[in-house]
Amino acid sequence: MPTEPTVQPGLLPVPDPDADVPVIAMDLGSDAPALAAFLTDESRAQLRTAALEELRTIGLHPIPPGAYVPGPVAGRGWSAHLTPGRLEMRSPARLVYDGELASWPAFATAVQANGWVLFYAGHIELGLGANVVQAMRQAVDHGDVLGGVVPAHWTPLS
Repeated sequence: MPTEPTVQPGLLPVPDPDADVPVIAMDLGSDAPALAAFLTDESRAQLRTAALEELRTIGLHPIPPGAYVPGPVAGRGWSAHLTPGRLEMRSPARLVYDGELASWPAFATAVQANGWVLFYAGHIELGLGANVVQAMRQAVDHGDVLGGVVPAHWTPLS
């Protein structure tokens, strides 16, 4: 896992004529190699649990295994603003993420059509070339992720 949060987009296919479901997965990075030298297995588990608990306090919800769509609505006041190559995700209490986000035309179309994204955050294996939807599903099955539906706005570059 990375040392800092990693965010990747994905699409859940939906039968025509509905738009696919845009997904944003955020790996918290709490298993970072930089931390390994300072943490015992017990303290690492406590850190992972504390990270998930913090997500719960800012409005994300546990996702039961097998229940990927739709997620519960994130707490009131959540928002996502996307532009090509960038994401700003806010909870009511704080800025959750402000940084790069790779995207492609089909993802932008899905965000525009739906007006929301499924946001999943936790301990998700988002390595280089990872299948975001598959990684999110595995994390859900292990109880390592929380999520919610977040209102989203896409702004194309002028």
